[in-house]
Amino acid sequence: LLSDKLLELLVQDTAVFSRLSIYKGWFFVFITSLLLALLLNTQLRERQRALDQLEARVESRTSELAESKSFLDTLVDHISSPIFYKDADLRFRGCNRAYEQAFGVTRDKFIGKTVLDLEYLPSTDREIYQAEDAAMVATGRTLNREAVIPFADGREHQTLYSVSGFHRPDGSPCGLVGVIVDITPLKDAEEALREAKYAAEAADLFLQILPG
Repeated sequence: LLSDKLLELLVQDTAVFSRLSIYKGWFFVFITSLLLALLLNTQLRERQRALDQLEARVESRTSELAESKSFLDTLVDHISSPIFYKDADLRFRGCNRAYEQAFGVTRDKFIGKTVLDLEYLPSTDREIYQAEDAAMVATGRTLNREAVIPFADGREHQTLYSVSGFHRPDGSPCGLVGVIVDITPLKDAEEALREAKYAAEAADLFLQILPG
């Protein structure tokens, strides 16, 4: 080594040369260890900085998702018609306040069930809903139809029932969203109009057959 040759030129005494060689070896070990420690410390600081940045991004994203969920929950709760949504396994993942009020349920006891578990619906209707939901989730289509559904007030309500299946970007089934529009007041009004029409026609006919 160049350092050894320099020592041979500067130091003629063999014993001194040996001691200096030992010191030189320990010095190189110390410097190498110090450099390695500095390198490792730098790498650790960079890794910690990257982890801190990742954690901050995850925290920010989590906060954004929580805010979005809160906004959507508030928005859905302000819709007057019952709304529900399910996952790909046809289990309820949530509903709005109107659904809770219409059927006398609470979300915490509702989430995770399937329509087959809903005792407030007739068993035959539950099987029909389950089959329809499975088809909509599998195909991603929308079903619209009229349905007579018992509400928590003890009455059977005339409704427009609609469910729409949706898929993930890769095309796999993700779940469905359903809405129930109560048209009982409209149906009652139509019935009242028909009865009024029949009554008017009957009165007109009665007047016509009265003797002049």
